[in-house]
Amino acid sequence: MSIDSDGSNPVVRAMQVLLFGTGYNFYNKGNMARADDLLIRQQAGARLSDAAHSLQILETDYRTAFIPRSTRDQPFPPADAMEKLRSIERLRQKISGIEGDIRGMPAPAQDKFWMRLRDELDLLNRLIYLDSQLIEQTSSIAKTVAGWTAQRWHDSDLGGEVAPALQELVAAIGYRGQLLSQPLR
Repeated sequence: MSIDSDGSNPVVRAMQVLLFGTGYNFYNKGNMARADDLLIRQQAGARLSDAAHSLQILETDYRTAFIPRSTRDQPFPPADAMEKLRSIERLRQKISGIEGDIRGMPAPAQDKFWMRLRDELDLLNRLIYLDSQLIEQTSSIAKTVAGWTAQRWHDSDLGGEVAPALQELVAAIGYRGQLLSQPLR
């Protein structure tokens, strides 16, 4: 008995369903590429999570060092110190938002309609390449933020150091979304 490669034999189709589930094959190159892409995005998100955690520590250190306790003579903290403290919080929220965007980036759908319009494996390899660049960018941001101290934050505007890198990251996320929305064949 010969095995049909086109799947017209019902016995062969039944065996494929029993062996590989409802069409998901762990050894399929497309599925491996999809899993690799997810892993890369999780690593990039973890680096941004580390940066947000470093900013949270910086916020605590800054509050301890530069926000005095309220007294009768001075019931309110200095306005410039409070603004610098708020800027740490805004930067932390921005980084956390970008982290959520990276972790939630979509993967191409596994349906026959899109497979007719684009080469799935080629698209997944492009996404892996783009997402591996995210790891470099997020590692750079995390390393920069980890080196900040409360005194350095108080003396200068350190948020400007990572602003261009965050803009590039947002642009890369947008480009990735455009790539997924267009047929590639």
